[in-house]
Amino acid sequence: MKKTWKEKFAVLSLACAQLVPAFGSVVLGSTRIIYPSQDFQKSIEFTNSDEVPSVMQVWVDTGNESSTPATADAPFVLTPPMFRIESKSRQTVRIVFTGEELPTDRESIFYFNSVQIPPATSGEEDQNKMLILLRNRIKLFFRPKTIDGSAEQSIKQLQFSLEQEGKDWRISAKNKSGYFVTLTKGVVKQEKSHDIAVEMIAPYTEKNWLIQNPGEVPKFPIKLELNYVDDFGGNKQVEYEILPTIK
Repeated sequence: MKKTWKEKFAVLSLACAQLVPAFGSVVLGSTRIIYPSQDFQKSIEFTNSDEVPSVMQVWVDTGNESSTPATADAPFVLTPPMFRIESKSRQTVRIVFTGEELPTDRESIFYFNSVQIPPATSGEEDQNKMLILLRNRIKLFFRPKTIDGSAEQSIKQLQFSLEQEGKDWRISAKNKSGYFVTLTKGVVKQEKSHDIAVEMIAPYTEKNWLIQNPGEVPKFPIKLELNYVDDFGGNKQVEYEILPTIK
């Protein structure tokens, strides 16, 4: 009996496929998803720019990069969770929050996964062979309407201090807002510029970044240049002045 495309995909996904982070011909219309708590659902759209159809499977996890549709543990229902998208066409996926209790004073982060399997060529459908499934994984922020302030102003609610740590210097960054702040690049501007390894800062938490072997005594005020990602996936830049810490 000939298998349906859903049966073939399920078997391939679980038994003989290798997941790799990649961008296929089927693309999502955004690089991050913001889910306002007051919304009943959030719709996202896939576009297939290829000349052939593909099969997609989607799910949301709580942070496990090795998650699968079977182990997905996030409080969301996706419709449809698996679908065929024809060539040169679009497909909408609805995300519905299932109502689990989450913090109301800050965002919660989840991860939206999509896997694309290319169509089998003639004569390959029943062969046992390794297939490479193209996986994309982006952040999904659940945003309560009761958070103080706005996402646009959260970048201005970062506070910085500088302390010596042996021969190195450490910048402490505190996020005083209820929003995740995603940083992509950091540069300390002195007589000599120093790149620092920045990262996303969760609401009401602190991160520490080392300036290794600075080779000079910091002169205040210190200029700190940061690149960050806004709600629309745009990369923006902001500059701060770090003043001496008064104890």
